[in-house]
Amino acid sequence: MPFRNFHQQGAFLLCGWSSSCPPCLPPPSLDAVAATRVAVTPAPMHTQAKVAAARELVRHISRHASAEERTLYPLVREKHPQPNLAKMLYDRMVMDDQVNKQILDFLETHVPSGEAEWAVYDATLAKFRSLEEEHLATEEAEVIEPLRQVLDQAALTKLGRKWAAAFANAPTHPHPGGPSDAARARLLHPVVGLIDRMRDALTTESSSSAGGH
Repeated sequence: MPFRNFHQQGAFLLCGWSSSCPPCLPPPSLDAVAATRVAVTPAPMHTQAKVAAARELVRHISRHASAEERTLYPLVREKHPQPNLAKMLYDRMVMDDQVNKQILDFLETHVPSGEAEWAVYDATLAKFRSLEEEHLATEEAEVIEPLRQVLDQAALTKLGRKWAAAFANAPTHPHPGGPSDAARARLLHPVVGLIDRMRDALTTESSSSAGGH
């Protein structure tokens, strides 16, 4: 099935401003990597809901990027039929993730109030949308499709299972200063992910307690 079909079916729409992510248990295949893509398309919404949806987007893409950095990108270096191109693609994908994490960190840490602040916030979101769509197109054409040509079904299934496990334990926040290279990411991302989820749980508990008073 073409990637764009997965891109539409497997993602929630941020700027359709849905407030929830799709299930985080993709099927065990290379398509699992594409299945949790996030479509980002503009639509107006109440500002509070927009910030909440943006934070959900940050959480989802942070996990997605971590899973790719630990599973998909290293496989490109190992299996791509052109070694020099493989290294360039690996470095390019990691670079894209680093840039995106900077923008996601901005979206997560700023809560606009007032027309001027919203203009900056929305422009930043538009910039992210443009960069992410370009990243996804490159990844589809230069990474995913070449891997389909060289991996057998057993390897595809193994990748899908590894990717699903990495997605499950990935950090839920961007951490732009953290490692994106595969070796260090495999070691540190599960630990950071655990800390993130503990922090998220405490934040949720604190919000619930505050709402109860």
